[in-house]
Amino acid sequence: MKMRYRWLSTTVVIAFVYGVCFCLMYLLAGMTYSLFSDVPADQSRHISAIYYGAFFTVIPFAGLGLFAPAGYLLRYVVHALAVAFLVEKGLIVFLATLLASGYPASWYGHAFPGAGFGVLCEEFPFYCTPYVGKYIGIGTLVSALSLYAGCLLSLRLARPSVTR
Repeated sequence: MKMRYRWLSTTVVIAFVYGVCFCLMYLLAGMTYSLFSDVPADQSRHISAIYYGAFFTVIPFAGLGLFAPAGYLLRYVVHALAVAFLVEKGLIVFLATLLASGYPASWYGHAFPGAGFGVLCEEFPFYCTPYVGKYIGIGTLVSALSLYAGCLLSLRLARPSVTR
């Protein structure tokens, strides 16, 4: 039997690693925010949105970069960005919209993505209305750069060191 989509296992690994990194970043950001600011995160959305947004755009994508195969760097970067953005900006928001609207009887595709952003805003300040556009725009660029940096770090770590 011939494999039709060669990158299927890579796609599953990317989605799994990104999901695990997303959950770990949620715990890490929640535990360390009180070290950064005396004001609770839900009372200072403008500061916590930047703090949480930086965590969620840099660390999970740099972690994905560490799984880059040596010969397919650019293809892997594009593929990993597409899969991670589908999970983060698509699937997670879709599931939050279902949670907000009631599943399955009362949801017919309306209120997507606004209702999902509203639910996610409770825990992730960068999904709140004044910040979500900036998070999607600037966060995408920062995520791509951190993924590429993680790939370069992966290649550097895979290269054997030369000692004399």
